[in-house]
Amino acid sequence: MSGATGARLIGSITPAEVRRLAHELVLIPSHSAVGTAEVAHRLRRFLSGEGVATVVQPAAEGPHVNLLAGYPEPTDAPFLLLNGHLDTVPPPSEGRTPAVRGRLLFGRGAADMKAGVAAMAMALVALQRGRFPLRRPVMLAAVAGEEIGGLGTKALLSEVTPQTCIVGEPTRLRLVTAHKGVEWVEIVVEGRAAHASCPQIGANSVVWAAAIVQALAELGVKWAEERTHPLLGAPTLSVGMIQGGVAPNVVPDRCWVRLDRRWLPSEDIDAVLAEIRMVVARAIRDARGVTANVRRLEETRHCRPMETRSDHPFVRALQGAAREEGLRPELQGVPYGTDGSLFAERRVPTVVWGPGDIAQAHGADEHVDLDEVWSAARAYLRAIVRVCAGEGRQT
Repeated sequence: MSGATGARLIGSITPAEVRRLAHELVLIPSHSAVGTAEVAHRLRRFLSGEGVATVVQPAAEGPHVNLLAGYPEPTDAPFLLLNGHLDTVPPPSEGRTPAVRGRLLFGRGAADMKAGVAAMAMALVALQRGRFPLRRPVMLAAVAGEEIGGLGTKALLSEVTPQTCIVGEPTRLRLVTAHKGVEWVEIVVEGRAAHASCPQIGANSVVWAAAIVQALAELGVKWAEERTHPLLGAPTLSVGMIQGGVAPNVVPDRCWVRLDRRWLPSEDIDAVLAEIRMVVARAIRDARGVTANVRRLEETRHCRPMETRSDHPFVRALQGAAREEGLRPELQGVPYGTDGSLFAERRVPTVVWGPGDIAQAHGADEHVDLDEVWSAARAYLRAIVRVCAGEGRQT
């Protein structure tokens, strides 16, 4: 945006306001047991007080709600959607009380991702205060349930169809145009129980599960050597859980293994699962009385990869906004998943771009740099003007 326009809009909000809003949101618990109703209504009061139009959307039964805020008003077809989640994982048993120390805001949800939501909200406030004319509408969706299956964004997309989307997950304000998909797989190995003094009459499920784990590790190495992506690198396979047996003196008849597979946009998840099943079957082909069942876990069925073309006009517009704000415009990929998967599945050009570091997410000392949150508010404002006001040649 032009220098005069930018100075006027950015000058209508202050770093103190952004910091205060982020702190207030972090102070309100919003993990899955308590839901997002309280924090959503607090954000609604703030935005409504500024004249920004809002709507509360139920995301699921109970206290799980989305807050939609639009400029000039909420719509079911925003040209640009700012997507961020208000829910968090549960707080640590021993963590910091939410507080500002110097330029850092500590507390559950500070990085993941209430500070990002606060920055997005302040961008809308700047537009409202400046009565800035947009050719295309913009909307903030502060959603529930990202940490429990993306239920808030799923509810949102049942009623709203955006043309473009920024997901404000923490990227240290680097532009992320690709991320891996996440697939959790469970393998249940069934054997035959026996007394440990005569193991030969049993079929040890743990022993054969161990053989499966070794075979899966070798498969992971093979995949890493054969497949790659320019921004994401190789796919990964990690066995994260194994459990079996009831006592040392009993040959175990059941053992289960759970793994995490991070997959690339170029991969087909059905083909990946077929390879896993083939390797599992091969690992136990010499086992007598042993079976293994491979199944996908429901928790990650929505976690598809995301990728937006680097030459897409929307990406170019955001790169321009980043340069204008003094941020690095280079594009990146990340190995973790976001609600961006749900937009990508609907072919909505999506970029993940937010303040904070994913390394801080879910930790006991989760925090975010408030100077970065202030920069995010300005960057989002610049992006809105480029994308929705026609500046920066966005088409």
